[in-house]
Amino acid sequence: MIDKQYFVSLYALILGYAKVFLTMFVKRKKNRSGTTSIVVAEKTKGIYKELITIGVAKDSNEIDSLVNAGHEWISKEESRR
Repeated sequence: MIDKQYFVSLYALILGYAKVFLTMFVKRKKNRSGTTSIVVAEKTKGIYKELITIGVAKDSNEIDSLVNAGHEWISKEESRR
């Protein structure tokens, strides 16, 4: 049987790593006009929060470049935090 205190500290350790690697992500949102918005979002405590809108595009090449820009923004933001 796992000691309760050990389980809580193990759970916090796992969540600590998850927060570093999995909080921010690039999200593609379809708009009614047919365009796609590229946003950087994060999920904390089960709630999604949009941090920044990278841009809006209709062409798949533009969408890919905006997704890359979103990944660059995430790496800069993680180094800042």
